[in-house]
Amino acid sequence: MPRIVNDYCIILIIDNTLEGGIIVYYFNQPNNHYLPYRHTTYHTVPIYPSTNNSLLYQTAQRSGLPQVDSTFLNESAKESQKLMREASKLVDLFATSKDFSTKVMDAAQRSNNVEVQRLIQSNGITSKVGVYFNPDGIRLEFSSKVKQRDCCQLLVVLRWR
Repeated sequence: MPRIVNDYCIILIIDNTLEGGIIVYYFNQPNNHYLPYRHTTYHTVPIYPSTNNSLLYQTAQRSGLPQVDSTFLNESAKESQKLMREASKLVDLFATSKDFSTKVMDAAQRSNNVEVQRLIQSNGITSKVGVYFNPDGIRLEFSSKVKQRDCCQLLVVLRWR
């Protein structure tokens, strides 16, 4: 049964790809964060289908890991969908409006950051967009926050030369 002994942490890796049984690889890893590359001892223990595997899962659950809460991940994914819709809208505009593309390129060529930003935001883009350009193209960095925390970024790079 896995247990902690003398500041060593026993880690299980379960491999059920073999026919007729499950192989569990475990190794002793020193519980020392300052020396992450110390020697690790590997052991192989075969476990067959008739063995009660619930003990392994119970032991893994008691390993001291925090309970998983995916709330922020879900909110971040929803906010990322909004960023993707806005980025898609802007890319579509570059693809279909020669007038808009020409105005953005002209303002960028004159190093008029304020005008380039105004043109980007004037098309219903509500997200924060960092706009960076050089003689070869434009880089648009869409970013957003959820509950005052940075949650997601989307990068779009378009070349014009």
